[in-house]
Amino acid sequence: AFYKAELANNQTYEQWSDRWQWQHQAANARWKQLLADYQRPAMGSSNLTALDDFVASRRAEINHKPR
Repeated sequence: AFYKAELANNQTYEQWSDRWQWQHQAANARWKQLLADYQRPAMGSSNLTALDDFVASRRAEINHKPR
């Protein structure tokens, strides 16, 4: 109930249009910034191998499910 979305804006249209981008432009800029700022978390090689194996097995399961 109290979540404040990062891209939400409650200003009037006039205030908003003078200072902000259109919503899709702001969202586009935000995901590009998040991707540019991403740093892969430190992970031991055994955990990384286990994660890679899990992803490979899930992809195989998903690809072989009848639709």
